[in-house]
Amino acid sequence: AKMAEGAPQKKFGASMLASFTRAKQFASEKMGKAEKTEYEAVFEKFCAQVDSAKDIVEKIIKQTELYLEPNTGRRLGQSVNDTLHRKVARPPNELESLGNVFTLCGMEYGVESPFGGGLLKSGQLQTELGEGFAQLQTSVREQFMKPMRAFVDQDIRAVAAERKALNTRRLDLDAAKATQRTAPSPEHEEAARVAAEAFQKQYEITRVLLERATRTTDAHINRIIAFLDAQHAFFSAAAQKTANLSRDLRRSFGLEPPTYMQSLTARVAASSSSPPAPTTAVPATPSLEFPLRAHVLCSYEPRQEGELELTVDEIVFVKRDPSLPAGWSLAQAGGKQGRVHDDYLEFLDE
Repeated sequence: AKMAEGAPQKKFGASMLASFTRAKQFASEKMGKAEKTEYEAVFEKFCAQVDSAKDIVEKIIKQTELYLEPNTGRRLGQSVNDTLHRKVARPPNELESLGNVFTLCGMEYGVESPFGGGLLKSGQLQTELGEGFAQLQTSVREQFMKPMRAFVDQDIRAVAAERKALNTRRLDLDAAKATQRTAPSPEHEEAARVAAEAFQKQYEITRVLLERATRTTDAHINRIIAFLDAQHAFFSAAAQKTANLSRDLRRSFGLEPPTYMQSLTARVAASSSSPPAPTTAVPATPSLEFPLRAHVLCSYEPRQEGELELTVDEIVFVKRDPSLPAGWSLAQAGGKQGRVHDDYLEFLDE
């Protein structure tokens, strides 16, 4: 019974002695009075890469949270709900709130007027865009931020724990080697050998986790692509919807298209880092009937009879038709022809 009672005390005493020995070794190293086992250059490089990846991913997570939810109160509420695993109704975002105000103001002013009717339709569109942005938020959180957080919370945390254990084994090894040098004995030699084996085993474990964390970091390119895909889905749909509504409102109220639209879209196209490539093979020169070439800036699905379907980046052939309203042209593509609005085109021959 006395032996059983003394076992925990001996274990505690041994633990305290080991901690004291490590602290003494660490202090001696800081003062330059003790030798220190150095890690391999490749190992140190892995450590630096993982430390850098941790800092970068944490910065990205923080900034992405601000991008997805600029409102501090809603962002904190979302964080609390996620922590407590509570499912609550999503509050309206800025676009949905704007759409609600536009809609109410349009109805208040009178939807029969150009101003009121425009506000109503624009409000409905803003609400749709808000719903689309909510889908963007969900996609980015699931496909981008969730894996990034898992990397920090799991991979990086596991590496940190093993690196801490490795530093403990290194201090034990260097302390045992120092003892063997100052007081050589079979007992101290055996202690140094055991410490070396423990250190080498922990070194290999840590190295494997560091290499895995480095590979995981490189695989984050897939997360970036998922982020861009989610943005593309939202912004391309938003561009299509806003262009259609803008055109429909001008046509509904007999308004001339703004003169800045063509020059603006042309400047945007010209500033692209690479020239647009046609999606379908087309003749190098226009025909006599359709003498002008134009690059399609945005896809368009016909909404009225006689309109031509457009695909972004294709080349169509155009002719001016004086019988059409201002801002409209007659175009030919894929063996079909129909009306197109000039806002969708960048003319190449004029």
